[in-house]
Amino acid sequence: MFRLGLDQTSMDDIAGEAGISRRTLYRCFASRDEVFAAAFYWHIMNSAFTEALARTKGLPFDRAMLHGTLASIELGRRDRLIMEFMWGSGSAWYQRQMLLGDSPLARAVKKINAAFWTDILDRARSDGILNPKLSNSDILEWYFSAQYHLI
Repeated sequence: MFRLGLDQTSMDDIAGEAGISRRTLYRCFASRDEVFAAAFYWHIMNSAFTEALARTKGLPFDRAMLHGTLASIELGRRDRLIMEFMWGSGSAWYQRQMLLGDSPLARAVKKINAAFWTDILDRARSDGILNPKLSNSDILEWYFSAQYHLI
């Protein structure tokens, strides 16, 4: 992906790099967008996610929101693959995917946010900080939008 850039990488390139046939790749992923979204999700969950989560552990809601948001920005800027997706050769693809709202990447980012923020939001709700009528998905939809515009 780095060699050609995301916009120039084809399913044939991905299959060749993985050492599998194009047909095998299509058995697992319906499109290039799904491959990239899965790679982005896997990478986040196996790198920056754990460190960002550790920065919020045990913090009160307001500090957890602040430190979690800052950690995601800082860790993203330190990570070569995230930088490539968001600001490098994948930036046009990333922006299109995020603006669609229900694209493979947008779904992956929402899944990452849910995994990260659910416990924090649930604790805040049980502490009486959040309105119990607001669901986590409502809050995360707002956060998802705000986070995209911040980064």
